[in-house]
Amino acid sequence: MERRPGLGAPLRLGLIADTHDADDAAASIGALAGVSADLYVHLGDVGTAPIVVDLVRTFKTDPRWEEHLEPAERERYRAMVSQGTRPVLAYIDVRIGQDPALRQLRYTQTVESYTAAARCLARLGQVTVVVGNVDRAWLRDAEIRRVLQRPEIRLVEWPEVMPVGDRALLLWPSLRAHEANCQQLEAELPALRTALAPARQVIVCAHEQTFRGPSPARYQANLRRRGLIPRTVPAFAPNPTRHLLVRLLRTLADDLPVAIASGHIHDAPEVVAIGTGYLRRLPSGGLGYRLFGGGQYRRLVELFPVPSDRPAVLHCDEADERGFRFELREVSG
Repeated sequence: MERRPGLGAPLRLGLIADTHDADDAAASIGALAGVSADLYVHLGDVGTAPIVVDLVRTFKTDPRWEEHLEPAERERYRAMVSQGTRPVLAYIDVRIGQDPALRQLRYTQTVESYTAAARCLARLGQVTVVVGNVDRAWLRDAEIRRVLQRPEIRLVEWPEVMPVGDRALLLWPSLRAHEANCQQLEAELPALRTALAPARQVIVCAHEQTFRGPSPARYQANLRRRGLIPRTVPAFAPNPTRHLLVRLLRTLADDLPVAIASGHIHDAPEVVAIGTGYLRRLPSGGLGYRLFGGGQYRRLVELFPVPSDRPAVLHCDEADERGFRFELREVSG
């Protein structure tokens, strides 16, 4: 692919994601504070209750999760799913149940988790938080919204473009695929495209993954063959508004380098590559992902999944063929 001339100084993005799942969120964010970066971005899902994290991990990684349910819980779970509740949310609900003490513990732990993470993020100076699916649910609570509304934290709840010199960040939070949301966002796509058009590079900072499949069972089987256990399993369906994001990216110039940094998956690129079986590892440290379209359309996008247990740096410069390099940082004990 022909490179566009004239990229300015290198840009370093300090990235972190899904600190609600980190074994030590403060340590992970603290490690990011030690990274020399031009901008810091949290790719969603800042906090949640540890008891919920444990339930989600069991549901997503333990094939025998249903054995943890009592008969009455199993019946209630199936009823909730049949009425449209997401399976993982139904599982959390029936395990916590209507026990007032457990429900209060969940809320108390959630507030404490968001408060601790927000304090650590504020120490970075200025940080952008791209709202994740867990965040969106909890932001309806006034106390948690207050915790995140700090002068040092820029909270992004709707897609927007952030120009950074001759580059542009497309900030894409997790959105529910309500008809009204999709209609409004579709109407705003031309304005987003206009804002992106002058950029020499585009970096999408999203919460949820943009690729589709494979099924959770196939993903886990691919990893088991290599002796790996994922922290979580990507949903078969990607970001609910993925089709609009893909449509927007397809309208950009063919020679415009595009990268997507995302959270939600909780595992590093090498694990995701083995789990999916079709996302190709690239020298940049990311994954090659083709956005197929009509005719001969074959835009190559570089994916950089940010795991929940380590911060990362995305170097955006011209040192590599397309100008991106991904580096995971270790968290010291």
